[in-house]
Amino acid sequence: MTTRDSLLERLERANPVPDPSLLYEDVEMSSQIHLTEQQRREIMIETSFSPTNGGKDPRTRRGLLVGFAVVAILIGLLAFLSRSETDVAASEIEPGPVSSFEAIAGTYQRQGLRGPWYFQFFEDGTMHVSQNRDLVEDRPQEIIETTFEGTKVFVTTNSAMCSQPDQGGTYEIHVLENGNLQFLAVDQDTCGGRSFWKGAQWEPVP
Repeated sequence: MTTRDSLLERLERANPVPDPSLLYEDVEMSSQIHLTEQQRREIMIETSFSPTNGGKDPRTRRGLLVGFAVVAILIGLLAFLSRSETDVAASEIEPGPVSSFEAIAGTYQRQGLRGPWYFQFFEDGTMHVSQNRDLVEDRPQEIIETTFEGTKVFVTTNSAMCSQPDQGGTYEIHVLENGNLQFLAVDQDTCGGRSFWKGAQWEPVP
């Protein structure tokens, strides 16, 4: 072997030329590592959005919360509209004397002194009287029978609040501008137990 050949051999050993097949294997290995890393990242992303807290997806929870909020708003709106319709109906009662209890049916409380008194007006023309709000409808202290003639209402009772037989009294029941009621005597009522009806306003009880 010549000196030149020996020199070339030493240079080749010092700087080996990569085998093309080995280069292909390195590229394939690099691709595999890249693919594995990408799959790992995808698994991490899916895990971060996977259902938690007892199997409930956060997005599902948010949807339920929004649904509950919408239902609550609708319920509140319906209650407001219902109350508004009631207020409108009450405000439609024209001030002045009534000719039946149909428009004023319900419970009213006496305003002023002499303690609490309640009236319960029924559409059939019956009146209940009591000092107890909870008993005026079903267990009143007094039951008043009425007879309307136009705007004049003749009242009688068989209770001990009036001397028996009750001679009765005639009144007009006026609806005031503020929605309260007021009794105006048309004649001299001989029953002293009905004296607290006059000179006072009766306010609707919700």
